[in-house]
Amino acid sequence: MRVVGDLTTRTVTLDFSSSDGPHERVTQIAIDGAVFANAAELSSWGAARVQVHLCEQCGMEHCASGSWLVVRNVGIGAAFIPAFDEMLAGEWEQREYAPPYFAQGLPIFTPDDYATLRRWCVGLPPMDALPLLTGDEILRVLQWEAPAHALGVFPADVELDQDLVLAVSDGGHADAAVLLEEAIEPTRGTGRASLETSSLSAQAITFYLNASGTPEWTPLYVVNDRPRLAAPTTGYLVEALPHAIQNGGGS
Repeated sequence: MRVVGDLTTRTVTLDFSSSDGPHERVTQIAIDGAVFANAAELSSWGAARVQVHLCEQCGMEHCASGSWLVVRNVGIGAAFIPAFDEMLAGEWEQREYAPPYFAQGLPIFTPDDYATLRRWCVGLPPMDALPLLTGDEILRVLQWEAPAHALGVFPADVELDQDLVLAVSDGGHADAAVLLEEAIEPTRGTGRASLETSSLSAQAITFYLNASGTPEWTPLYVVNDRPRLAAPTTGYLVEALPHAIQNGGGS
């Protein structure tokens, strides 16, 4: 995951003549120069899921496979993540509802940037009306983005492939694997998972993986002796709340 940087738009004309349609001027939205949505006016932003890259020969959803996302309130902002529920339904759905590729990670919009995005994406709900991120969703996000499939390959269960771990930044890799599982387990099935800024006392634990380039991966922090999941590269920690606390806390 990554926090959105430069958010820009440009107007382009799409030629739908091959599908007996007109030429249509649309707005393309870019994040740090990479296209996030290729025809903002034509996507169904108010639906439970949205296809952000539409077929450029007709502009219709479902004509091309993939590029589907759902948007979630993650506490510090709004995140667009894969439509995991749909993808878990079967092999066809896994291909049809696959997300677009984001070279720098799935985007998190700050509240201000999300408000800007809503001006371009008619029907996109306000942040306080968005579904809350769940524990299972954040685990799937971490699995989806982990280098070398360190947490398994979707739709397999989320668990560390210890054979991939060459070393860790602090302690032995077996101990770090135990800490990571201790952070993962209470997150499973929780009703709400939010992201929050890490404290100065948080100790990052980096895993060095046995894969091309020996990728470094930091999914784990220890805060006051408590292992915490983290969204790598963002510095944000995961806070998971069970259904009872979520519903009773009024948040």
